[in-house]
Amino acid sequence: MDITYLLFDNGIYGLTKGQTSPLSAVGLRTTTTPFDNPERPLNPLMMLLSYGASWVGQAYAGRPDHLREMITQAVAHRGFSYLHILSPCVTFDKTSKTYVNLGMQVRDLPEDHDPGDLMAAMNQAQNMDHPALGLYYQQFRPTLGDTFEQNIAKAGGQNA
Repeated sequence: MDITYLLFDNGIYGLTKGQTSPLSAVGLRTTTTPFDNPERPLNPLMMLLSYGASWVGQAYAGRPDHLREMITQAVAHRGFSYLHILSPCVTFDKTSKTYVNLGMQVRDLPEDHDPGDLMAAMNQAQNMDHPALGLYYQQFRPTLGDTFEQNIAKAGGQNA
């Protein structure tokens, strides 16, 4: 389907008074994990790459120009596009995900990264300690709408 999914990830359920989320860092202390979070966070990039999204990217709210460009690319892509947006919650996580600290952790994807190579994208997505920003993966293929139009043409009908 031709859908763009933007996920703003601050690693916490901030609207519920700062509870641990599936994307919270190991060791994060919250109201639901008073003795530190023991769980490794899920890896949304790996999930979307393995689920077959045809466009997967990552941006950081602390780099607004890059973020705007990534949103533009994601929306322009025909197919299912997923943009993971790292956005620290400075209200509830005063330890590791402030703009300053998260800004020091992020890096750009290597210049020679091939967004047409799914395995290279998965390889890059595995490094959650120093997340890379940019276009991880892109594949051009027919959308659901394209398939419907082809089937209508095959059946001899007209597109309404």
